Amino acid sequence: MFGIALAITLILCGVLAAANLIIAKRPDAAAAIEKLTPIRGWVGLFALVWGLWALLTCVLNIGGLLKATPIWGITFLAAALVQSAVGFLLCYPLLAKHVFAKSGTAQEHAAGLLTRLAPHQANLGVASIVLGAWSVLAQFAF
Repeated sequence: MFGIALAITLILCGVLAAANLIIAKRPDAAAAIEKLTPIRGWVGLFALVWGLWALLTCVLNIGGLLKATPIWGITFLAAALVQSAVGFLLCYPLLAKHVFAKSGTAQEHAAGLLTRLAPHQANLGVASIVLGAWSVLAQFAF
């Protein structure tokens, strides 16, 4: 169940992160993506928390994951990293308003991370979609 939920979240966040790229290639997708835009920050926050939880789970169980099914362990680690990054990009405005505004140091560190990740948002979105699709397939294959 955890893997399918992670995959669905990856795909949803990937679509939101790569929205401009998707709309440029498929203008008919704009209407569907526009419906998701109002909840972008909350989806991102959920993805960030879920991605960090998945990353922690993966790190704590990396030996077992790589020993039992190495491809799934690598997929799980990559999915957790990408989901955390995409989740941060999507929820940054929400965090900046409600969390980082209270601490200047936290705001500076978060802005620095955003500056490093933002140029790669579309690529991370595509990677998120691909990892999400692969995760669904891997659930049934492994």
